[in-house]
Amino acid sequence: MEYLQELPVPVPVPGSQARVLLVAAAVAALVAALVLAIAPLYGSGRTLVEVNGVGIAWVIVLPLALALLPLMAPARRRHATTWTAGLVLLLMCFFSSAGIFFLPAALLLVVAGYGARTRPES
Repeated sequence: MEYLQELPVPVPVPGSQARVLLVAAAVAALVAALVLAIAPLYGSGRTLVEVNGVGIAWVIVLPLALALLPLMAPARRRHATTWTAGLVLLLMCFFSSAGIFFLPAALLLVVAGYGARTRPES
């Protein structure tokens, strides 16, 4: 574990739940995307895509990509990527009509951001 002491960047604290929270955020975003894509959300029994067309897919795909981004980021950039993705997703939740479906994923990303801390200087 000596190599962790040399890194001046945030690293996961041993025993932290950050990775589990990142996976939970990705799963929550995937569930929200599936609900938005296939669930009948309108009183007529039509889906979001049926009513608005395929062009609305960015409303589904972009939040999903934001939730998956921290899992694909290199370990040295994961902390910053998690915070950025979480805050952008939170903003999307407040400014998009379909954003409320992604609120659990956004909150999980923000909480996961607390899971990575910098090591104290020795």
